[in-house]
Amino acid sequence: MASTCDFMEIENFMNSSSQSNVIYRYLDLLAERTVALEQRVGVDEIRQLRRENRELRDQLVRLDRPAMESLLVFLPVIYRNFWGTVRPDELAQLAGFLDVPVIPSPYPEPGAAIVAAMKKRFLQLPEQERASLIAFCRQLPYQLTVRAEMRALLEST
Repeated sequence: MASTCDFMEIENFMNSSSQSNVIYRYLDLLAERTVALEQRVGVDEIRQLRRENRELRDQLVRLDRPAMESLLVFLPVIYRNFWGTVRPDELAQLAGFLDVPVIPSPYPEPGAAIVAAMKKRFLQLPEQERASLIAFCRQLPYQLTVRAEMRALLEST
């Protein structure tokens, strides 16, 4: 009953008030300001979310990209005559690095003992880093020969 009574008092006030047009206009202005404020806040929040999204994507790209040091260490072990096929500047471009690594020429091929030791080191890398290196190897646009000792590693994931 109280709510009906309250409604009646407001309605009586509005009907008896000579300023009802002013009150309705004021309510309309408040509604418009509320909508404008909600839209502006929403736009600012959307901009902030987009900025954070872009930053996270950039971080993800950096995380997914193997470090140049890892590429320099493992690619000549994974592939036979890697540096005879891929130039250092091409590797830098493919890996998205500005600095071109300095590789001695001719680059000596690693022996069986080094390949075995590096295979163990490769297997000890964190899973994300191994996956990143393997993904990089798979996207190389060259006809490279994978060493027999390393073939299973590239085909495993």
